[in-house]
Amino acid sequence: MGIIALVICAGLLAGCGFFSKWQKQEITVAAINDRMPDKTRCLLKNEEGMWKVMPNTKAQILRDENALEIQCVNPLQAGRVYLPTNFDKGGLAFDLLFMCALCPLDIYYNAWFWYAPFVTVLMKDKNDMEFIDPSLYPSMKVK
Repeated sequence: MGIIALVICAGLLAGCGFFSKWQKQEITVAAINDRMPDKTRCLLKNEEGMWKVMPNTKAQILRDENALEIQCVNPLQAGRVYLPTNFDKGGLAFDLLFMCALCPLDIYYNAWFWYAPFVTVLMKDKNDMEFIDPSLYPSMKVK
């Protein structure tokens, strides 16, 4: 009986995120109108972190309830877009109705938020861009 109570308590504390991917998500960035695809690098940022990637490759990022900023740059061009977050109402309802009354780790790990898995960034002449993150210059290392 004690083991059953322990398992139930652990489930209540862990939340449903324990059984899912928690806050990690894969995103692919495509640079449109890119004149130097072999030299283009992208920076993805939200409150959970910053990731440097090459276009058309999958990036493993951490979810956040805020928009994801994506900047891409090459020697001639740059582009920037903000990807809004989506809220999974169904996941929240399932958590609240079936798994736990309080899911503190799901809240902490933004388990109910997600970004679109594919995003496009329109590349423009660098002179047309207002701001490019300094961490994209002078050279970018891709993780």
